[in-house]
Amino acid sequence: MKGLLFSILLSILLKLMSLGLCLAWTAPDCAIADSSLLPNISYYIPSCSLAPGLDFFASCSNVKVLAWTLTAVPQDIEVLCIQGTISILPADAFGHFPKLQILRLKLGTIRISPGAFQRLDQLQHLSFEHPGPCCMRLFLPPNALEPLGLLNSLSFQGYCLNYSQSIWLPFSLSCLSLRHSCLKELQELQGLFPSLVAGTSPTASHSPWLPFLEVLDLSANVQLSRVAVKALHGLWVHSLRLDGTPLSELELLNSGLFHVDSLSLVATGAEILPGNVTAYFELHALNLGRNKIQNIGDGDLPSCRSLEILSLYANSLQSLPTKFLSTLSQLQKLNLSMNKLGPTLLLPEGLVSSNLSMLDFSHNELSSLPSGAFSSLPQLQELWLSGNNISNIFSESLRGLRWLKTLDLNWSQIKVLMPGWLTYLPALNSLNLLGTHIEYFSGLKLQGPQKLNHLWLSSPDILEIYPPWPLALLSLEARANTYIQFSASSGEPFLFLENLTIQTSYLLLKPSINTLKFPSLCHLTLRGCSSSIFIPKTIIAESSLAQLRSHSNFDSEFGRFPPSSE
Repeated sequence: MKGLLFSILLSILLKLMSLGLCLAWTAPDCAIADSSLLPNISYYIPSCSLAPGLDFFASCSNVKVLAWTLTAVPQDIEVLCIQGTISILPADAFGHFPKLQILRLKLGTIRISPGAFQRLDQLQHLSFEHPGPCCMRLFLPPNALEPLGLLNSLSFQGYCLNYSQSIWLPFSLSCLSLRHSCLKELQELQGLFPSLVAGTSPTASHSPWLPFLEVLDLSANVQLSRVAVKALHGLWVHSLRLDGTPLSELELLNSGLFHVDSLSLVATGAEILPGNVTAYFELHALNLGRNKIQNIGDGDLPSCRSLEILSLYANSLQSLPTKFLSTLSQLQKLNLSMNKLGPTLLLPEGLVSSNLSMLDFSHNELSSLPSGAFSSLPQLQELWLSGNNISNIFSESLRGLRWLKTLDLNWSQIKVLMPGWLTYLPALNSLNLLGTHIEYFSGLKLQGPQKLNHLWLSSPDILEIYPPWPLALLSLEARANTYIQFSASSGEPFLFLENLTIQTSYLLLKPSINTLKFPSLCHLTLRGCSSSIFIPKTIIAESSLAQLRSHSNFDSEFGRFPPSSE
């Protein structure tokens, strides 16, 4: 009887979804919902993530009897996440879900039966995950993936595949991940996945071919320290990730890799730039974050001329070579955050025609920016200076940045903004001043940019905001612990503002006005104050609230709010 009632309820829910309604419900061990609701319920299902364009998902936990749990899952599900303890994945385990595109399994030690993934013709992403501190055993038959003709991504995390051999990889596969496994040398990949090594094409032409992967991720393999000669002979990889492994650059040169475009060596203990590898593969991107690089010599740079993206965050750099920018003339993005390059920013000599478009100097103990600090970087579009000790910024410090679109100064020591400080930034689009100490903020301090769309403001105690508001402003976030006050003598409206976020205890208006208009508002988020602030004294015009209700985009995290007499 219960099964019949559940079937009737399920059919009604599916019918409602077909009418365009967004729904979510629970079944035994499972949460089932329309993907548009995921932002609201993601806290309850953190292990289930989606891909853009997918509509219908189910997340099941504490699963012990798979077949029984799956009877509650609709057959047109597109994303399925399962967590539990299942020792064997039976044949045709998911055959009732022909539309399934993403399958995430967290099942501990498990043996995969031949034919377990039959009838999953649309599956694009398959992952096996075990988050524990030790690797679990997983047996995958050689032909287990054969039915998955559209599989794009295959991921193993926390699993050992020692008992698996000659696993057939679909030709559609572009991303392969073996993170936190028990790999000791790259040669083992040849035995696991023979198609990763160049050989004779399996097609009728029998022509030589080079295997290709968009991403090969072998991160967190702490025992991976050896590379047999030509272990990955002929493999073409766009992005190779070896974060947290002890592989040396010389070992990598012997691997037989045909091509690598992007290399990530985060937290590998590197002390110098891997110039030999960079030059050999003509790398375009290199990530050396969280290593032990203290100095870069001029002699280390010529072998890195091909780099377009370089990340050196969280090392111990105290200075840069004098020819750094001029030698790396192809460089477009440079991340130097969390080093020790302060207190005064001194950029080395650079070409006026530099291609650098993104520069991250966050958390570098900077306290001042000299005049023309970035004048050698005319193409710069993003500048990140958060977490420094900067207390004042003058217009001359930003001279020459006419194409800058993003400026991030959050968590700095700024208390007062100098008049005209944005004069040289006509293209500025986003300005982040969160975590600063600016209590009185006037729109006059934003003169210069013509299309400032996004603004973040905060102060530890109080924040008073005065017009004129930037005409192009689309989103505003304001934070203060005690109160935020909008001061506009004529109730000047935020004409085009679509997104407003307020985080405070009290939200006030200047005594001479009782209404502030947001005629284009679509999304309002309140943190620390109640929606009751709108009545009986209306702080936002009724037309704005009506517009807001029509979009169904009102979020509130209730807290203290001022009494109605204020």
